[in-house]
Amino acid sequence: MRASLEEALIGYRTVFAVNAFEALREINRRVFHAYVLEYWLPDWNGVQICRHIRKSDPKVPVIICGGAERDENRARAFRARANAYFCGPLDLPHLTRKLRALLELAEIESKRATQHLEDAIDEEIKRRIAELRARSGVAHLAAARAIERSAKSKAMVKFLKAGGTLAHFEAQWTPSFSVAYARNEAAL
Repeated sequence: MRASLEEALIGYRTVFAVNAFEALREINRRVFHAYVLEYWLPDWNGVQICRHIRKSDPKVPVIICGGAERDENRARAFRARANAYFCGPLDLPHLTRKLRALLELAEIESKRATQHLEDAIDEEIKRRIAELRARSGVAHLAAARAIERSAKSKAMVKFLKAGGTLAHFEAQWTPSFSVAYARNEAAL
């Protein structure tokens, strides 16, 4: 199954986990553009992992694959806000088409959310620059790092609420922040 999935998902960097513990460790270590989860794992299930993912990345594509066709498993997957549910035997070409479609949709939504990212950065930079003006003697570098941390935190919330994914946020963060900071720093 693993080899077939790797072949079907050629062009994508894939990470496999043998159980939920490994999956959660990887999920907490880095961001992914999409998740394909097995419904039944030795130590947990894909629905529980999906719920965990949705807490931090509400719009990322999640597909759950189950063995037998059971309406209750399908219903649980969709209640956990999975985007798709496949039952065995797995139709890899159909799974791949669905995954590609979900990835394209996530990219479109993340592009739409980019304006919210840039607005949040601008708002936070302007607010913090005003604070810096009010205080004298603040070290410029330390202040810039504090501004970036604060702006990143607030921008991520707005970006995710607007439909973006963590992976797209991370890819857009540095260039968006650099441009916004330079634009607003001139106001100092």
